Amino acid sequence: MASNMIGLKRASCESGAPVSRALHLIKRADAGELRKIFQKNASVEKKGEQFMTSEDFIRGYLGMQAERNYNADTMKLLAGVVDQTKDGLISFIEFQAFEALLCSPDALHMVAFQLFDTNGSGFISFDEFKGVYSATEVHKEIPFNFDCRFVRLHFGKTRRKNYLMRSLHNFYRWYTNVSRNYLPQSFIQLCDPFVLRYYASKQNMKKITEIITQFKEKRRRMPP
Repeated sequence: MASNMIGLKRASCESGAPVSRALHLIKRADAGELRKIFQKNASVEKKGEQFMTSEDFIRGYLGMQAERNYNADTMKLLAGVVDQTKDGLISFIEFQAFEALLCSPDALHMVAFQLFDTNGSGFISFDEFKGVYSATEVHKEIPFNFDCRFVRLHFGKTRRKNYLMRSLHNFYRWYTNVSRNYLPQSFIQLCDPFVLRYYASKQNMKKITEIITQFKEKRRRMPP
């Protein structure tokens, strides 16, 4: 998976390694080849050092948001996962660090945490959580209730408490609970007579059915 993300086909698990060990033995990309890829996509030079902009990384390197009317805020948010200094530019060191992150067995959770930690503090504040989640298509279609018990539990009644990732497992549970809280909220909103009337068209009836089915299935799997 890491090879696909950074564009190097050579990066792979060591052949013949047991599955339990293979997760920890994803080969790092050759530094020289990685630098060539970086230099090819970097458009800014400062004091003899090259940098990628958010647009270089997201649109140029990853090929995402290729449309002309792309969302600049979304692009900046996604590039912030790599831009650890949060200065709007991605250095080769940051690019190389991101490649190393993708080679780790917990890459998915680390990337997700860094996406929410928009200022690179190691904490997730309520404003960061709300800002990132509000940018999702899911929230735009059916808004998440930021005044729910889940938010008060993790960020406090005044929203001044920060969430600290004590472990990747801890963060995984936290993020899973976000989805578990969103599903019943969606169900309640769609069951409201006025909202339901708005969505009750042929193209949206399938969505309502899917959400209700997911809600029932999630509730069935939840521990008592």
